[in-house]
Amino acid sequence: MRPKFLFYLFVSFCLISCDNEDDTVCVDFDEDTFVENLNNWNQLNLQNYSYEYSNSGYSYSGIASNIGIVIVDGDVDTLVALTENGIQDADSYLIDDLFAEIQSTFVDNEDRKLTSEVYIKEIEVVYDEQYFYPKEVHYIYHVPEEMVGIWNMHQYIEKFEVE
Repeated sequence: MRPKFLFYLFVSFCLISCDNEDDTVCVDFDEDTFVENLNNWNQLNLQNYSYEYSNSGYSYSGIASNIGIVIVDGDVDTLVALTENGIQDADSYLIDDLFAEIQSTFVDNEDRKLTSEVYIKEIEVVYDEQYFYPKEVHYIYHVPEEMVGIWNMHQYIEKFEVE
């Protein structure tokens, strides 16, 4: 009798937790891992490093970025477009700014009302195991069937080197 009771208790819990009476949508995002990696990154207090930033998928201008960035004494020393299509918001994709963007995107989209509009369903982040920065960020959007286009946004940091 006890296993049957536990089964019904579990099913009841699932039904209650899935019941969205107020039609809110929660973003699938591992906030604890994000905070842990952000704190570890900040504790490193790296002052001299370089990396390449790139993005793909949905962007407001339709231009993908591929940027070389060099940080010296904690400040931007060099921003170089690595492709001919230009720098798209290069100052926004410093590592500290990327952490801030991830956090604000989560906060701005958490507990949104369910609509037939485009909204973020998931923020997936892959962190560097040694330096804790976001190596990959994937914003996965809910897109209504009648809308056409690329709506998912992907950001990458590669060739990270401490100087």
